[in-house]
Amino acid sequence: MSNQFQDIESEKAILGAVLLDYDRVLNLMNSKGFTADMLELSQHKVIFHTMESMHKAGKCIDVMTLEHRLVEKHNFEHAGGVGYCNMLLDSIPTMTHAEHYLDAVIEKYRLRMLRDCYYEITQKIENGESSGEIISGLMSSLSRHIDQEPAKNPSSLHEQSLKEAEDAQMQGRPAGLPSFLSTLSDTMGNYLPETMYVVAGRPSDGKTSLATCEAIHKAVILRVPTAFVSMEMGEKLLREQMAGLMANVSSFSFRRGMYSAEQRKRMVEAFRLLQNSPLFINDSRMTVEQVISWLSNMVAKNGVRFGVLDYIQLMKSSKGRGGVGRVEQVMDWSGELKGFSKKAGIPMMVLSQLSRQGIKLESATPAAPTLESLRDSGAIEQDADTIIFTYKKPGEPLEKFYSDFDWPMELSVSKNRNGPIGRVPVIFVRSRQRFVGGEGEELDWTRQMRKEDRQAELSS
Repeated sequence: MSNQFQDIESEKAILGAVLLDYDRVLNLMNSKGFTADMLELSQHKVIFHTMESMHKAGKCIDVMTLEHRLVEKHNFEHAGGVGYCNMLLDSIPTMTHAEHYLDAVIEKYRLRMLRDCYYEITQKIENGESSGEIISGLMSSLSRHIDQEPAKNPSSLHEQSLKEAEDAQMQGRPAGLPSFLSTLSDTMGNYLPETMYVVAGRPSDGKTSLATCEAIHKAVILRVPTAFVSMEMGEKLLREQMAGLMANVSSFSFRRGMYSAEQRKRMVEAFRLLQNSPLFINDSRMTVEQVISWLSNMVAKNGVRFGVLDYIQLMKSSKGRGGVGRVEQVMDWSGELKGFSKKAGIPMMVLSQLSRQGIKLESATPAAPTLESLRDSGAIEQDADTIIFTYKKPGEPLEKFYSDFDWPMELSVSKNRNGPIGRVPVIFVRSRQRFVGGEGEELDWTRQMRKEDRQAELSS
Protein backbone atom coordinates (compact mmCIF):
# COMPACT_ATOMS: atom_id res chain seq x y z
CA MET A 1 0.00 0.00 0.00
CA SER A 2 1.39 3.41 -0.97
CA ASN A 3 0.04 6.94 -0.68
CA GLN A 4 1.55 10.40 -0.35
CA PHE A 5 2.65 9.80 3.26
CA GLN A 6 3.57 6.12 3.37
CA ASP A 7 4.91 3.34 1.17
CA ILE A 8 4.36 0.03 2.94
CA GLU A 9 5.60 -2.08 0.01
CA SER A 10 8.95 -0.26 0.02
CA GLU A 11 9.20 -0.78 3.77
CA LYS A 12 8.70 -4.52 3.26
CA ALA A 13 11.28 -4.48 0.46
CA ILE A 14 14.07 -2.94 2.53
CA LEU A 15 13.43 -5.32 5.42
CA GLY A 16 13.53 -8.18 2.93
CA ALA A 17 16.81 -6.79 1.58
CA VAL A 18 18.29 -6.96 5.09
CA LEU A 19 17.37 -10.66 5.22
CA LEU A 20 19.15 -11.21 1.89
CA ASP A 21 22.37 -9.27 2.65
CA TYR A 22 22.29 -7.72 6.12
CA ASP A 23 25.86 -6.37 6.21
CA ARG A 24 25.57 -4.48 2.94
CA VAL A 25 22.05 -3.14 3.48
CA LEU A 26 22.51 -2.09 7.12
CA ASN A 27 25.72 -0.25 6.16
CA LEU A 28 23.78 1.49 3.38
CA MET A 29 21.07 2.47 5.86
CA ASN A 30 23.66 3.82 8.27
CA SER A 31 25.27 5.92 5.54
CA LYS A 32 21.88 7.57 4.88
CA GLY A 33 21.12 8.17 8.55
CA PHE A 34 18.21 5.71 8.51
CA THR A 35 16.39 5.01 11.79
CA ALA A 36 13.44 2.86 12.84
CA ASP A 37 11.30 6.00 13.21
CA MET A 38 11.32 6.37 9.43
CA LEU A 39 9.17 3.25 9.13
CA GLU A 40 5.43 3.84 9.28
CA LEU A 41 4.13 0.41 10.40
CA SER A 42 4.77 -0.42 14.05
CA GLN A 43 5.43 -4.08 13.22
CA HIS A 44 8.16 -3.00 10.79
CA LYS A 45 9.75 -0.89 13.53
CA VAL A 46 9.77 -3.94 15.83
CA ILE A 47 11.44 -6.06 13.15
CA PHE A 48 14.04 -3.42 12.32
CA HIS A 49 14.92 -2.83 15.99
CA THR A 50 15.40 -6.59 16.36
CA MET A 51 17.62 -6.72 13.25
CA GLU A 52 19.74 -3.86 14.57
CA SER A 53 20.26 -5.49 17.97
CA MET A 54 21.19 -8.80 16.30
CA HIS A 55 23.70 -7.08 14.04
CA LYS A 56 25.30 -5.22 16.95
CA ALA A 57 25.60 -8.54 18.80
CA GLY A 58 27.46 -9.99 15.80
CA LYS A 59 24.71 -12.49 14.92
CA CYS A 60 23.72 -13.44 11.40
CA ILE A 61 20.26 -12.36 10.26
CA ASP A 62 17.98 -14.68 8.30
CA VAL A 63 14.33 -15.66 8.58
CA MET A 64 14.95 -18.44 11.09
CA THR A 65 17.25 -16.49 13.44
CA LEU A 66 15.03 -13.41 13.21
CA GLU A 67 11.88 -15.31 14.14
CA HIS A 68 13.69 -17.06 16.99
CA ARG A 69 14.84 -13.70 18.36
CA LEU A 70 11.34 -12.21 18.08
CA VAL A 71 9.87 -15.16 20.01
CA GLU A 72 12.64 -14.89 22.60
CA LYS A 73 11.81 -11.20 23.18
CA HIS A 74 8.02 -11.83 23.17
CA ASN A 75 7.65 -9.69 20.04
CA PHE A 76 6.66 -12.36 17.53
CA GLU A 77 2.98 -11.39 17.33
CA HIS A 78 3.84 -7.67 17.35
CA ALA A 79 6.00 -8.32 14.28
CA GLY A 80 3.23 -9.82 12.17
CA GLY A 81 3.15 -13.40 13.40
CA VAL A 82 3.59 -16.61 11.44
CA GLY A 83 4.76 -16.24 7.86
CA TYR A 84 5.37 -12.49 7.92
CA CYS A 85 9.18 -12.68 7.84
CA ASN A 86 9.05 -15.15 4.94
CA MET A 87 6.72 -12.79 3.10
CA LEU A 88 9.31 -10.00 3.45
CA LEU A 89 11.74 -12.03 1.35
CA ASP A 90 9.21 -12.11 -1.50
CA SER A 91 8.87 -8.31 -1.39
CA ILE A 92 12.22 -7.58 -3.07
CA PRO A 93 12.88 -9.33 -6.38
CA THR A 94 16.54 -8.23 -6.60
CA MET A 95 19.09 -6.43 -4.43
CA THR A 96 19.71 -4.03 -7.31
CA HIS A 97 16.72 -1.93 -6.25
CA ALA A 98 17.42 -1.90 -2.49
CA GLU A 99 18.67 1.71 -2.46
CA HIS A 100 15.67 2.86 -4.49
CA TYR A 101 13.27 1.38 -1.91
CA LEU A 102 15.28 2.87 0.94
CA ASP A 103 15.15 6.35 -0.59
CA ALA A 104 11.39 5.96 -1.11
CA VAL A 105 10.84 5.16 2.59
CA ILE A 106 13.00 8.10 3.69
CA GLU A 107 11.08 10.45 1.38
CA LYS A 108 7.72 9.36 2.84
CA TYR A 109 9.08 9.92 6.35
CA ARG A 110 10.18 13.44 5.44
CA LEU A 111 6.75 14.19 4.00
CA ARG A 112 5.10 12.99 7.21
CA MET A 113 7.34 15.26 9.24
CA LEU A 114 6.46 18.21 6.98
CA ARG A 115 2.79 17.42 7.45
CA ASP A 116 3.28 17.39 11.22
CA CYS A 117 5.07 20.75 10.99
CA TYR A 118 2.07 22.15 9.13
CA TYR A 119 -0.30 21.04 11.89
CA GLU A 120 2.11 22.39 14.52
CA ILE A 121 2.23 25.80 12.82
CA THR A 122 -1.58 25.95 12.71
CA GLN A 123 -1.76 25.12 16.41
CA LYS A 124 0.85 27.76 17.30
CA ILE A 125 -1.06 30.42 15.34
CA GLU A 126 -4.25 29.52 17.18
CA ASN A 127 -2.34 29.78 20.49
CA GLY A 128 -1.32 33.35 19.64
CA GLU A 129 2.42 32.79 19.23
CA SER A 130 4.42 35.42 17.33
CA SER A 131 5.70 34.86 13.80
CA GLY A 132 9.30 34.89 15.08
CA GLU A 133 8.59 32.15 17.61
CA ILE A 134 6.76 30.07 15.02
CA ILE A 135 9.55 30.39 12.43
CA SER A 136 12.32 29.54 14.91
CA GLY A 137 10.36 26.52 16.16
CA LEU A 138 9.76 25.40 12.58
CA MET A 139 13.47 25.73 11.73
CA SER A 140 14.40 23.70 14.79
CA SER A 141 11.89 20.98 13.91
CA LEU A 142 13.02 20.86 10.29
CA SER A 143 16.64 20.63 11.39
CA ARG A 144 15.86 17.76 13.78
CA HIS A 145 13.59 15.66 11.58
CA ILE A 146 13.92 16.65 7.93
CA ASP A 147 17.54 17.61 7.37
CA GLN A 148 18.94 14.10 7.53
CA GLU A 149 22.63 14.15 6.69
CA PRO A 150 24.42 11.05 5.43
CA ALA A 151 27.17 9.61 7.57
CA LYS A 152 30.60 11.04 6.84
CA ASN A 153 33.05 9.03 4.77
CA PRO A 154 35.81 7.79 7.15
CA SER A 155 38.35 7.83 4.32
CA SER A 156 37.82 11.55 3.61
CA LEU A 157 38.00 12.35 7.35
CA HIS A 158 41.31 10.49 7.65
CA GLU A 159 42.71 12.25 4.60
CA GLN A 160 41.68 15.61 6.05
CA SER A 161 43.45 14.83 9.34
CA LEU A 162 46.64 13.84 7.53
CA LYS A 163 46.52 16.97 5.35
CA GLU A 164 46.10 19.21 8.40
CA ALA A 165 49.03 17.50 10.12
CA GLU A 166 51.18 18.01 7.01
CA ASP A 167 50.26 21.70 6.88
CA ALA A 168 51.14 22.06 10.55
CA GLN A 169 54.54 20.42 9.99
CA MET A 170 55.55 21.89 6.63
CA GLN A 171 53.93 25.32 6.71
CA GLY A 172 53.60 25.99 10.43
CA ARG A 173 49.82 26.28 9.98
CA PRO A 174 47.95 24.24 12.60
CA ALA A 175 44.32 23.35 11.99
CA GLY A 176 41.64 25.73 13.22
CA LEU A 177 41.52 29.45 13.94
CA PRO A 178 44.21 30.97 16.18
CA SER A 179 43.40 33.13 19.20
CA PHE A 180 44.30 36.83 19.12
CA LEU A 181 46.64 35.92 22.00
CA SER A 182 49.35 33.52 20.82
CA THR A 183 49.93 32.49 24.45
CA LEU A 184 46.34 31.22 24.64
CA SER A 185 46.71 29.30 21.36
CA ASP A 186 50.00 27.85 22.62
CA THR A 187 48.22 26.58 25.73
CA MET A 188 44.95 25.19 24.38
CA GLY A 189 45.55 25.01 20.60
CA ASN A 190 43.49 26.78 17.93
CA TYR A 191 39.70 27.07 17.83
CA LEU A 192 38.62 23.90 16.03
CA PRO A 193 35.47 23.23 13.97
CA GLU A 194 32.59 21.29 15.58
CA THR A 195 33.83 22.37 19.01
CA MET A 196 32.14 24.32 21.82
CA TYR A 197 34.27 26.68 23.90
CA VAL A 198 32.81 27.97 27.16
CA VAL A 199 34.27 31.22 28.52
CA ALA A 200 33.16 31.56 32.14
CA GLY A 201 33.77 34.30 34.68
CA ARG A 202 32.28 36.30 37.51
CA PRO A 203 30.58 39.62 36.73
CA SER A 204 33.06 42.30 35.55
CA ASP A 205 35.83 39.78 34.92
CA GLY A 206 36.13 40.48 31.20
CA LYS A 207 34.16 37.65 29.56
CA THR A 208 32.55 39.90 26.97
CA SER A 209 35.81 41.75 26.31
CA LEU A 210 37.64 38.48 25.66
CA ALA A 211 34.90 37.33 23.28
CA THR A 212 34.92 40.76 21.60
CA CYS A 213 38.68 40.59 21.05
CA GLU A 214 38.32 37.14 19.48
CA ALA A 215 35.44 38.27 17.25
CA ILE A 216 37.39 41.30 15.99
CA HIS A 217 40.46 39.17 15.39
CA LYS A 218 38.50 36.64 13.33
CA ALA A 219 36.33 39.09 11.35
CA VAL A 220 38.64 42.11 10.91
CA ILE A 221 42.13 40.61 10.86
CA LEU A 222 41.59 37.07 9.52
CA ARG A 223 38.54 38.03 7.41
CA VAL A 224 36.69 34.99 8.73
CA PRO A 225 32.87 35.45 8.72
CA THR A 226 31.84 35.73 12.38
CA ALA A 227 28.40 35.74 14.04
CA PHE A 228 27.95 37.42 17.43
CA VAL A 229 24.76 36.96 19.48
CA SER A 230 24.76 39.71 22.12
CA MET A 231 21.96 39.36 24.65
CA GLU A 232 23.66 41.57 27.22
CA MET A 233 24.65 44.60 25.13
CA GLY A 234 22.93 46.43 22.25
CA GLU A 235 24.62 46.35 18.86
CA LYS A 236 25.37 50.09 18.84
CA LEU A 237 27.19 49.99 22.17
CA LEU A 238 28.93 46.76 21.22
CA ARG A 239 30.25 48.28 18.00
CA GLU A 240 31.39 51.38 19.90
CA GLN A 241 33.28 49.15 22.33
CA MET A 242 34.81 47.20 19.44
CA ALA A 243 35.87 50.39 17.68
CA GLY A 244 37.39 51.79 20.88
CA LEU A 245 39.24 48.54 21.44
CA MET A 246 40.64 48.64 17.90
CA ALA A 247 41.53 52.34 18.01
CA ASN A 248 42.92 52.14 21.58
CA VAL A 249 40.42 54.81 22.63
CA SER A 250 38.12 54.67 25.66
CA SER A 251 34.61 54.23 24.24
CA PHE A 252 33.23 55.66 27.50
CA SER A 253 35.24 58.90 27.07
CA PHE A 254 34.42 59.00 23.37
CA ARG A 255 30.67 58.95 24.08
CA ARG A 256 31.15 61.87 26.49
CA GLY A 257 32.97 63.92 23.84
CA MET A 258 36.33 63.60 25.60
CA TYR A 259 38.68 62.80 22.72
CA SER A 260 41.41 64.41 20.64
CA ALA A 261 41.40 64.94 16.87
CA GLU A 262 43.80 62.01 16.48
CA GLN A 263 41.58 59.75 18.58
CA ARG A 264 38.53 60.67 16.51
CA LYS A 265 40.47 59.87 13.35
CA ARG A 266 41.36 56.44 14.72
CA MET A 267 37.74 55.79 15.74
CA VAL A 268 36.51 56.70 12.24
CA GLU A 269 39.03 54.27 10.78
CA ALA A 270 37.98 51.55 13.24
CA PHE A 271 34.28 51.99 12.35
CA ARG A 272 35.22 51.72 8.66
CA LEU A 273 37.10 48.47 9.25
CA LEU A 274 34.20 47.04 11.26
CA GLN A 275 31.68 48.02 8.59
CA ASN A 276 33.74 46.32 5.86
CA SER A 277 34.38 43.16 7.86
CA PRO A 278 32.29 39.95 7.71
CA LEU A 279 30.91 40.51 11.22
CA PHE A 280 27.21 39.82 11.84
CA ILE A 281 25.61 40.88 15.15
CA ASN A 282 22.19 40.07 16.59
CA ASP A 283 21.35 41.86 19.85
CA SER A 284 17.86 40.36 20.34
CA ARG A 285 17.09 38.35 23.44
CA MET A 286 16.05 35.02 21.96
CA THR A 287 15.11 31.46 22.79
CA VAL A 288 17.62 28.73 21.99
CA GLU A 289 15.54 27.78 18.93
CA GLN A 290 15.71 31.36 17.66
CA VAL A 291 19.46 31.56 18.33
CA ILE A 292 20.15 28.37 16.41
CA SER A 293 17.80 29.41 13.61
CA TRP A 294 19.63 32.74 13.19
CA LEU A 295 23.10 31.18 13.43
CA SER A 296 22.14 28.49 10.90
CA ASN A 297 20.95 31.20 8.55
CA MET A 298 24.26 33.07 8.95
CA VAL A 299 26.22 29.89 8.20
CA ALA A 300 24.12 29.14 5.11
CA LYS A 301 23.94 32.68 3.69
CA ASN A 302 27.22 34.26 4.81
CA GLY A 303 29.55 31.31 5.32
CA VAL A 304 30.03 32.04 9.04
CA ARG A 305 32.94 30.05 10.50
CA PHE A 306 33.08 31.36 14.08
CA GLY A 307 30.18 31.96 16.47
CA VAL A 308 29.85 33.77 19.81
CA LEU A 309 26.94 33.77 22.31
CA ASP A 310 26.98 36.34 25.12
CA TYR A 311 25.71 34.79 27.36
CA ILE A 312 23.84 31.51 27.93
CA GLN A 313 22.00 32.42 31.16
CA LEU A 314 20.28 35.36 29.43
CA MET A 315 18.41 33.23 26.88
CA LYS A 316 14.62 33.34 26.95
CA SER A 317 12.60 30.31 27.93
CA SER A 318 10.94 28.55 25.02
CA LYS A 319 7.15 28.46 24.79
CA GLY A 320 5.76 25.69 26.91
CA ARG A 321 8.94 25.46 29.02
CA GLY A 322 8.11 28.19 31.53
CA GLY A 323 7.48 25.71 34.33
CA VAL A 324 10.75 23.86 33.84
CA GLY A 325 13.50 24.53 36.40
CA ARG A 326 16.43 26.78 35.54
CA VAL A 327 18.97 23.97 35.77
CA GLU A 328 17.04 21.84 33.28
CA GLN A 329 16.64 24.80 30.92
CA VAL A 330 20.36 25.55 30.89
CA MET A 331 21.03 21.85 30.40
CA ASP A 332 18.80 21.86 27.31
CA TRP A 333 20.34 25.08 25.95
CA SER A 334 23.88 23.78 26.40
CA GLY A 335 23.07 20.54 24.58
CA GLU A 336 21.34 22.36 21.72
CA LEU A 337 24.29 24.73 21.22
CA LYS A 338 26.76 21.84 21.28
CA GLY A 339 24.64 20.02 18.70
CA PHE A 340 24.56 23.12 16.50
CA SER A 341 28.34 23.51 16.65
CA LYS A 342 28.84 19.92 15.51
CA LYS A 343 26.24 20.09 12.77
CA ALA A 344 27.35 23.49 11.42
CA GLY A 345 31.01 22.52 11.65
CA ILE A 346 32.14 25.76 13.34
CA PRO A 347 33.79 26.68 16.64
CA MET A 348 31.16 28.08 19.00
CA MET A 349 32.19 30.34 21.90
CA VAL A 350 29.53 30.38 24.63
CA LEU A 351 29.86 32.75 27.58
CA SER A 352 28.63 31.66 31.01
CA GLN A 353 28.20 33.60 34.24
CA LEU A 354 29.84 32.53 37.51
CA SER A 355 28.45 33.54 40.90
CA ARG A 356 30.06 36.49 42.70
CA GLN A 357 29.17 34.85 46.01
CA GLY A 358 31.76 35.51 48.68
CA ILE A 359 33.72 38.19 46.82
CA LYS A 360 32.39 41.11 48.87
CA LEU A 361 33.34 39.36 52.11
CA GLU A 362 37.03 39.33 51.23
CA SER A 363 39.68 42.07 51.13
CA ALA A 364 41.67 40.29 48.43
CA THR A 365 40.68 38.66 45.18
CA PRO A 366 39.43 35.08 45.63
CA ALA A 367 41.01 31.88 44.42
CA ALA A 368 40.69 30.87 40.79
CA PRO A 369 37.29 29.38 39.90
CA THR A 370 36.98 25.65 39.33
CA LEU A 371 34.72 23.55 37.12
CA GLU A 372 32.31 23.20 40.05
CA SER A 373 31.80 26.99 39.92
CA LEU A 374 29.85 26.84 36.65
CA ARG A 375 26.47 28.31 37.38
CA ASP A 376 23.07 26.63 36.97
CA SER A 377 24.09 23.37 35.33
CA GLY A 378 26.80 20.72 35.32
CA ALA A 379 25.66 20.02 31.75
CA ILE A 380 27.72 23.02 30.61
CA GLU A 381 30.83 21.27 31.91
CA GLN A 382 29.83 18.05 30.15
CA ASP A 383 28.90 19.63 26.81
CA ALA A 384 31.88 21.99 26.57
CA ASP A 385 34.93 20.71 24.72
CA THR A 386 37.05 23.48 26.25
CA ILE A 387 36.39 25.66 29.30
CA ILE A 388 38.29 28.92 29.78
CA PHE A 389 37.92 30.82 33.06
CA THR A 390 38.72 34.52 33.12
CA TYR A 391 39.37 36.02 36.56
CA LYS A 392 41.37 38.61 38.50
CA LYS A 393 44.74 37.36 39.68
CA PRO A 394 44.16 35.67 43.08
CA GLY A 395 45.47 37.26 46.26
CA GLU A 396 45.56 40.85 44.98
CA PRO A 397 44.00 43.72 47.01
CA LEU A 398 40.48 44.33 45.74
CA GLU A 399 41.02 48.10 45.84
CA LYS A 400 43.37 47.77 42.89
CA PHE A 401 40.46 46.65 40.70
CA TYR A 402 38.26 49.66 41.50
CA SER A 403 40.72 52.02 39.81
CA ASP A 404 41.51 52.71 36.17
CA PHE A 405 44.88 51.01 36.47
CA ASP A 406 45.52 47.93 34.36
CA TRP A 407 44.37 44.70 36.00
CA PRO A 408 46.57 41.62 36.43
CA MET A 409 44.36 38.72 35.38
CA GLU A 410 44.59 35.09 34.34
CA LEU A 411 42.93 32.88 31.75
CA SER A 412 42.67 29.29 32.95
CA VAL A 413 42.09 26.53 30.40
CA SER A 414 40.55 24.14 32.93
CA LYS A 415 39.13 21.57 30.51
CA ASN A 416 40.34 20.72 27.03
CA ARG A 417 39.25 17.64 25.14
CA ASN A 418 41.57 18.50 22.26
CA GLY A 419 44.77 19.43 24.10
CA PRO A 420 46.45 20.39 27.35
CA ILE A 421 45.21 22.61 30.14
CA GLY A 422 47.06 25.48 31.82
CA ARG A 423 47.00 29.10 32.94
CA VAL A 424 47.83 32.17 30.86
CA PRO A 425 48.78 35.44 32.63
CA VAL A 426 47.22 38.51 30.99
CA ILE A 427 46.73 42.19 31.62
CA PHE A 428 43.28 43.73 31.24
CA VAL A 429 43.48 47.37 30.14
CA ARG A 430 40.29 48.51 31.85
CA SER A 431 40.06 51.94 30.23
CA ARG A 432 40.22 50.35 26.76
CA GLN A 433 38.43 47.04 27.52
CA ARG A 434 41.24 45.09 25.88
CA PHE A 435 43.45 42.17 26.90
CA VAL A 436 47.24 42.23 26.65
CA GLY A 437 49.46 39.18 26.94
CA GLY A 438 51.57 38.73 30.03
CA GLU A 439 54.67 39.88 28.13
CA GLY A 440 52.98 42.89 26.58
CA GLU A 441 51.60 40.98 23.57
CA GLU A 442 48.66 42.66 21.89
CA LEU A 443 47.49 43.33 18.38
CA ASP A 444 47.34 46.82 16.88
CA TRP A 445 44.20 46.10 14.88
CA THR A 446 44.10 49.32 12.86
CA ARG A 447 47.78 49.35 11.89
CA GLN A 448 47.69 45.74 10.72
CA MET A 449 44.58 46.31 8.65
CA ARG A 450 46.08 49.40 7.00
CA LYS A 451 49.09 47.26 6.09
CA GLU A 452 46.83 44.58 4.60
CA ASP A 453 44.81 47.21 2.71
CA ARG A 454 48.02 48.56 1.15
CA GLN A 455 49.11 45.04 0.16
CA ALA A 456 45.70 44.42 -1.44
CA GLU A 457 45.95 47.67 -3.43
CA LEU A 458 49.43 46.75 -4.70
CA SER A 459 48.32 43.28 -5.80
CA SER A 460 45.17 44.50 -7.57
